[in-house]
Amino acid sequence: MIAAMDTERLSRTERAFIVLPMAAGFVFGLLPLLVPSQFASISGFPGNDTYVYRLAGAATLGYGVALALALRRGRWMPMRPLVAATLTFNAASLIACAIALADGSATWIVYLITAASLLFVAGTSLILVRRGDAPQTPSDIAALFAVLLAALSCVALITGLLPLIIPVRAGQFFGLRATDVFLYRQSGAATLGYAVMGAMLVASRHWESIRLGVLMAVVFNATACVVSVVYLIGGGASWLPALIGAASLLAATAGVMGLVTRGKLQSTT
Repeated sequence: MIAAMDTERLSRTERAFIVLPMAAGFVFGLLPLLVPSQFASISGFPGNDTYVYRLAGAATLGYGVALALALRRGRWMPMRPLVAATLTFNAASLIACAIALADGSATWIVYLITAASLLFVAGTSLILVRRGDAPQTPSDIAALFAVLLAALSCVALITGLLPLIIPVRAGQFFGLRATDVFLYRQSGAATLGYAVMGAMLVASRHWESIRLGVLMAVVFNATACVVSVVYLIGGGASWLPALIGAASLLAATAGVMGLVTRGKLQSTT
């Protein structure tokens, strides 16, 4: 039975499907991260808040990197929280797409993302249902690290819901123009996936099952920190990058410490 195969290798079909959101993570991560203005122009968006584009790219890139490493390893349990995060991201993305389609602001890329998100939601849901519940595994990470993961998950939940639900108010509150509403919602959708993944990591507390999830968060936060520093050095008017830069630095540091110590937060011998 599939439920008894949780710790076994991914099937060829599962591998083939996961390649798709992995590739999307790299494409829709690197383009807004590295060339936000050009990406906005091609996509038909205003492109006023390039900082938000870069943040959305940083969040999305984390999915691509983590899924690529998980595919290389080929095991289900480390992949499980990543698949759940991908499902959450794309389900929330469909909300952003539906709003854009309903209010008539959708450009061609919104239709493309809608189709991709529908495919990814269906595929990830099927994999999770077929695989069933995760088996009970012994906790082998420090209690402090679990608390840090829980706290960071709460932050991801808040920073995911705000731009998804009230993008204009959230953007203007932080001194941004908030004209690229669809990108705000996509950024929130991507971040929301990290919140769900974090909750699963806390529930597991088994290092081999959460390692790639921690790495995924490190990629996101380290990149977001760099993006925030670049914005501040460039004299940006918004104070949001100072807040995100500090928070992402702390999150990335905690994640790196966890990776080095295997979640023990102390040197191992």
